[in-house]
Amino acid sequence: MCSDTAYQRFGSSSSAQLDMDRYRREMDRCSEHLKQLVGVNTVVGAMFGMGELATGAIMWGFILVPLALLWLICWGIGRTVIWVAAGFSRRV
Repeated sequence: MCSDTAYQRFGSSSSAQLDMDRYRREMDRCSEHLKQLVGVNTVVGAMFGMGELATGAIMWGFILVPLALLWLICWGIGRTVIWVAAGFSRRV
């Protein structure tokens, strides 16, 4: 996406500022920025104990915390429904 933006701004013949040197600098800067991002292989490897443990712990947190919260909320709703239904039940 950033290479397309750099091309539209500086590299194409229809751009307002046709400057191939600036286009190449923007492309190099974009490439350096993309190298700093965490890749899928790094995250998956960290999740299964290969490499960065902090990244793996964060990713497991992103997976397990919402599931635990969802379970607690559903359990609370279920217990409330049972409690209300028990209050309306007739005793014979």
